[in-house]
Amino acid sequence: MRIDAQLLLKSVLPLMLGQLGQALVQGLQFLIVARVLGPHEFGRVASVLALTSALLPFSGLGSANTMLMHLARGSKEAHMLYGNALTAGLVVGTILTLLLSGISLLITHDPGFAELCLIFGISELVATKLVDISQHVFMGLEKHALASRLLLMQGTFRLISAAALAMVATTPVAGEWALLHLMSGALATALVLAYTRSHTGYLSFQMHRLLSDVKTGVFFSLGLSARSIYTDVDKAVLAHVVSPSINGAYTAAFRVMFMATTPLSAGLLALQARMFRAGHEEGISQTVRIAKGAIVAGAIYGLIVGVGLYLCAPLVPWLLGEKYAQSVTILQSLAFLPIPLFVQSALSDALSTANFQRARSLIQMAVAVLSFGLNSILIHKFAWTGAVIATYSCQITLALLMAYMVAQKLRSTSK
Repeated sequence: MRIDAQLLLKSVLPLMLGQLGQALVQGLQFLIVARVLGPHEFGRVASVLALTSALLPFSGLGSANTMLMHLARGSKEAHMLYGNALTAGLVVGTILTLLLSGISLLITHDPGFAELCLIFGISELVATKLVDISQHVFMGLEKHALASRLLLMQGTFRLISAAALAMVATTPVAGEWALLHLMSGALATALVLAYTRSHTGYLSFQMHRLLSDVKTGVFFSLGLSARSIYTDVDKAVLAHVVSPSINGAYTAAFRVMFMATTPLSAGLLALQARMFRAGHEEGISQTVRIAKGAIVAGAIYGLIVGVGLYLCAPLVPWLLGEKYAQSVTILQSLAFLPIPLFVQSALSDALSTANFQRARSLIQMAVAVLSFGLNSILIHKFAWTGAVIATYSCQITLALLMAYMVAQKLRSTSK
């Protein structure tokens, strides 16, 4: 099962184009919001979104991933799988939103921050999650061109809201952007749900099937949540330990770097359905073979984009404003992070698509704990430089641990 030209044209290319379009839309939204809010208010937004991103994978209890797995392996029950996943996303997302806002009020005693958590919680843990679940339907069916449309819809609505914020608000604050973020996201979600339902047909719900899938899905949730933690915990710690302004400059640089990885993440997403089938039919040896091909291409791309980010970093203040001058050095420090990030992502997918999701999740949870510890220690001592050191350390450690686990599973299955 090789990655051929037909796969590139039918799977990878449509999704890559969709994700590039989404990256462009998100990039424009990011530029507008960061520039309009300034580092302090943008830093407040970033700290809340860091919390919601850690909780987002639990909204749905991994039902989107198990749905993709079943569809990729030939299930004809898209209407039931989609209905189950939407129910789980709506119920669990609402509960998580209420918990997040309540706990944030108890810890910070700041009603304004708790309000931000409530609004962004509904917007991300409910609205964005339902869009994510809908996208997974088309990913499982390998209808990547349709999945790409969903990628663009919500981002486009939020870009329009960001433009409205810039034109209407005189002194914009985080709360105003939160409300616009929620309203535009809710409208897009309603359209996405209607569009997806037109392809799946009537929706149904089976509690026993959902509970059965949750046993597998919870490991997807744990792994994805751990990934969110070791990706975003640095921003939460920076906002608390240093200042929202420094966090805003760091988050801006990190977002630029992360957007540059869009072609890599699109390629892995497009390969997931095929890897799930390969893992089911032939085991981990085949998923590793697919992952190796992706890693070679990803490493070359990561090196090229790293050089580009390093050289182009001085343009950040021109794009975002002089208040983001510190983002130049930060972006240059993060420029080559896409290489270890992609290597560990490809190896992680090789494990999970071969039914070793539990092993993958345990490694990710261990690295999430390591990330929290390193960031807590190093940021206290070195500010944003400590965050950069912790981020590289965790991504490289994760890549090494995933490589070790893949080698172990290959040996055990070959006996």
